[in-house]
Amino acid sequence: MNFMKALAVSLLIAISPASQANQDDYQTSKISWFEFDAPPYYIFQGVKANKGTAQLFQAEIMRQLPQHKHQTQRGNFIRGLKEIENKNNVCATSLLKTPAYEKFMHFSEPWFEVLAIGLNIRYSELNRFLPAIENGKINLKKLLADTDIKLGILNGRPYGQPIDETLGDYRHTDRIFTLTGSTKMHNLLHLFIKRKRFDAVLGYAAETHYYSNQFERDADELLYIPIKDTQLMYKAYVGCSKSPMGKSVIAQVNKLIENTSPKVYEKRYLSFLSPQSQETYKLLKQQLAMNN
Repeated sequence: MNFMKALAVSLLIAISPASQANQDDYQTSKISWFEFDAPPYYIFQGVKANKGTAQLFQAEIMRQLPQHKHQTQRGNFIRGLKEIENKNNVCATSLLKTPAYEKFMHFSEPWFEVLAIGLNIRYSELNRFLPAIENGKINLKKLLADTDIKLGILNGRPYGQPIDETLGDYRHTDRIFTLTGSTKMHNLLHLFIKRKRFDAVLGYAAETHYYSNQFERDADELLYIPIKDTQLMYKAYVGCSKSPMGKSVIAQVNKLIENTSPKVYEKRYLSFLSPQSQETYKLLKQQLAMNN
């Protein structure tokens, strides 16, 4: 009899509200949103501070999920990844979905598309690049093999395949300028735009245009060229710690994405592109839509 009473009590405890606390907490607990120093997706300074494309969507998530306590953290990309991996409640709104990241993150459905990393050049020097341009895209292997063009890249930044493989063949030659000691695109573009230390830079169209404006350069002075044999558009995802908490947040974010028009954020993104890059974006979107 005593055994049966003990069993009954244990069952009551198991199904009591207190035992459900952990599950319920996933719906109402604190979320830490990590922001990277990566304009124009995250903008920390100036008149457009906190109005980057990713920050606007992040603010909408916070507004739509008032049951959570939201806080923001800031730091470089590597630190952000470590925070997401080592904690159970860290998220970021503008991430690429890769097999490596999926090991320690839950990902939402894609909420946005951006132009992929491309080659950014001075429009006045376009003729130097024409031998390596094929159907509007740059053949990076041919460019490095058959011309004297010098590229600027950031040390430690992954550019994706086959770009990283191609760069590896020339990384220790005078054809590649690698900025070490800094992970900031601002510093690399300063050397490219203001000091002309090299002939082209690998990077996103939006970040290049954003910084060219910071350096008081005409929007049409630089030209963005997609890279042949690479993904031309990247999808942006919300990523959260791979924990029950992170999984719950992603489920809530997915419901928000279902009811949100990407046009709002697309318009904001386009405002950070040069007129030429805006046309490239619209053309590639049309091509992808036709192929799907």
